[in-house]
Amino acid sequence: MAVPEKSYGDDMAVIGDLTEDSLPHELKRRYERNIIYTYLGDILVAVNPNTMLPIYGGEVGIVYSEAKNLKDLSPHIYAIAGKAYRNLIWGRVNQAILVSGESGAGKTESTKMTIAQLARMSKSQEPTKLAEQIVEINPILEAFGNAKTTMNDNSSRFGKLIEVMFNKQGKIIGAKVTEHMLEKSRVVHCGNGERSFHIFYYMFAGLSQYEIEHFYLSRPEHYRITDPRHGAPVFTSQMDYEANKGGFEELKEAMNDTGFPSQIVNIIFAIMAGILHLSNIEFAPDPELQQLIIVNEDEVDYGSRLLSLQADDLVTVLIASSSFVRGERIVRLKSMHEACDGRDALCKALYSRLFTWIVKRINQVIHVQDDQDRYIDAGIISLLDMAGFERFQVNSFEQLCINSANEQLQSFFNTYIFSWELQEYQAEGIKQPKIKFTNNNEILGLFFDRPIGLFAILEDECRLQMSTDGTFVDHMNKEFGKNDVYKRCKSRDPVFTIEHYAGQVTYNAIGFIEKNRETLGTNFISLMQNSHNWLINELFDDRPDSNTRNIDKRNSQWTVPEWNQPNMPALGPGETLSKRAGKKIKQRTNIDRPLPAIPNSSSTSTSVHFRNSLASLMENLKASEPQFVRCIRANAEKQYGFFDVKLVHNQLLNTGVFETTRIRKLGYPTRMHMQDFINRYKVVGFPVTESVEINPANCDRILQKAQLYDYQIGKSKVFLKYWHVDQLNMCLEKFISDLRLIQTTIQMYLARRKFLDMMQYITYCKDQVFSLGNIVAKTGDQLFHIMVSTNDLDKHHYRKKLEEQELRRRSTRQSQYVRRGLPRRMDDDIYDAPDYEYYNSRSGYGASRRQLYQIAQV
Repeated sequence: MAVPEKSYGDDMAVIGDLTEDSLPHELKRRYERNIIYTYLGDILVAVNPNTMLPIYGGEVGIVYSEAKNLKDLSPHIYAIAGKAYRNLIWGRVNQAILVSGESGAGKTESTKMTIAQLARMSKSQEPTKLAEQIVEINPILEAFGNAKTTMNDNSSRFGKLIEVMFNKQGKIIGAKVTEHMLEKSRVVHCGNGERSFHIFYYMFAGLSQYEIEHFYLSRPEHYRITDPRHGAPVFTSQMDYEANKGGFEELKEAMNDTGFPSQIVNIIFAIMAGILHLSNIEFAPDPELQQLIIVNEDEVDYGSRLLSLQADDLVTVLIASSSFVRGERIVRLKSMHEACDGRDALCKALYSRLFTWIVKRINQVIHVQDDQDRYIDAGIISLLDMAGFERFQVNSFEQLCINSANEQLQSFFNTYIFSWELQEYQAEGIKQPKIKFTNNNEILGLFFDRPIGLFAILEDECRLQMSTDGTFVDHMNKEFGKNDVYKRCKSRDPVFTIEHYAGQVTYNAIGFIEKNRETLGTNFISLMQNSHNWLINELFDDRPDSNTRNIDKRNSQWTVPEWNQPNMPALGPGETLSKRAGKKIKQRTNIDRPLPAIPNSSSTSTSVHFRNSLASLMENLKASEPQFVRCIRANAEKQYGFFDVKLVHNQLLNTGVFETTRIRKLGYPTRMHMQDFINRYKVVGFPVTESVEINPANCDRILQKAQLYDYQIGKSKVFLKYWHVDQLNMCLEKFISDLRLIQTTIQMYLARRKFLDMMQYITYCKDQVFSLGNIVAKTGDQLFHIMVSTNDLDKHHYRKKLEEQELRRRSTRQSQYVRRGLPRRMDDDIYDAPDYEYYNSRSGYGASRRQLYQIAQV
């Protein structure tokens, strides 16, 4: 990690004295020392270095996550993540981190680093690998939602709102991704020097030769979506090819880690290949048949196989349309313009609906929605990454939508930083700083007012069959001719200019009507709903209860086709699918039996979806406490080490950074209700057990105990500088540390006393055991002496008894000899009697003296 030359506090002291002219030069001096982050109040300014610096990663993240006071560390995106995390845990208020800036300013990378730091700080272990999965979704979203533009090689072409959910212990318990305003027109239309979405190029670089043949693909230059035209190759260098190949491998790994089975991954790639083939279909008029024919019907066969469609049905909906008038089915052949428009609309619908489905699938893995108790307790940190303000040589409908969305975000920034703050000062009786700022309410009115607004006029024009891009511009010139932010152009071309907060942008209205119309008719929807691919069925199932909850349990009727040449239907000489379909349509009468009409899910225009999506996004942001990250492009050439002072100055001026610096320097960015302030910080100025009344005097006592100054106390809130909260949190941390020390000491005393009591009891038990042993030893000696004495007495009695028996026996035998007149025998005196040592008169078993001694010892 590069050691910063200035700490947080020093950085703020320097910035506080800067002016509009000196701020860009100060940023340049820091940029040249690889210091790319700077604080302006509580707003982080990040200058894109156009290279990876050694100031990121796990070790640096741990330093910022364990820091007790962020002002001791240099400015960093990790610090913003840490601040949002601590505000969520301490204040129990949902947080939102808004990463904004022009295209190519580094917003996507900043968002990824913020998510990684939040996962690092939460140290979540439930469910398994959830935090890692939230980080791993970025390669998937980038592959399908990002593209190369002239300003940025990895530009987000949709608005991405990631809501990371935490429980009360600060652990990540889930997340939710919401996609807004996908630039689906990029699927079939790209500007010069630009590319379509990354996924198409990843496939050509990463698929094996077998997979390429599996999906009937050939060289990338063969397809309208990926062909850069003018004979240029798709991959400009070997490095470009390897980068896309690496992106494909990273995408497959991420999809595997986030729960996409290999069968579903193959289906997704098959749909992508099907879009490539569909977009390549070419039409030509046949004067003889007076109808359109398809020039390259092999693309129809490839596309129908990959999308599990009947080739005849696909051809029919491409060259003809049907509708119901008064209960009668009317079928008519399309014009060249209508056929091309329908083909492109189908490609855009397939891609955009698949992208939405992928986001829903990701949410199933990372979004905790079944455990209601944990979800209720969760706080949310939302991260917004949206395409930045764009200004190209030719600006079309896509740039108009992106720039109007950025106008809305700028308005939110102005409202939060300036308007709400000044209104709150007035309501609380606080002296207001004398600062003027420019709002963009007039531009927002130009875009979103109804019934007279740019989008309202565009929607009205799209409803009229005879409308053109020229009539749309004429209508705006009539309505907005006197508007200060709208400038009509003298050119005969349909162009107009709007004065945005970031500068003037001239728009070319050619294609506005076509791009805004949702021309995907009911015929296409019906065709897709009849596909043998369950995923395509689901993409075009517009019922409200349609979901992806049980997709893994379904028996898919689709399998990746083995590579072979498609089986062409049996056709007659000179006959083609389109000719045969046109012939059948002409033969068909217009009075067929009426069929039930299919609801047209695409009846609304692109601008309606855009406005609804933007309104939903703003509602989510307004329900959170925002943290702002302003990303700045160092230069327009995307070069490392080059700092364009004029370009940076314009970005700082146009994004309201200078006004932010003034009002943050003079104002009070942190405002807390007195009750919340006292409940949180009362231990700084009062004993824990004391009941504290909610009043300004007690708030003032707490602030004085914390040795703070230059604060304001209003009628119901306490107004603090950006560094006051850090100082109060330090006091709170010290109190908690002391409290933990006291608790530890008491617990140690109780544990020690319990231990000593146990040792005393053990000693007592040991003494008792020793006493018992002594008693047993003494008793054993006495028992031995008693047994010895008993043994001697028994021997005496035994010998006496033997003598008596012997005397009686001798007497008896002598009397016999006398009675018989026999002489006395000498051997009768020998009596074989057992010795006492081997005989016991009581038990009848022998026992020695040693054995008796051993028995006594036991």
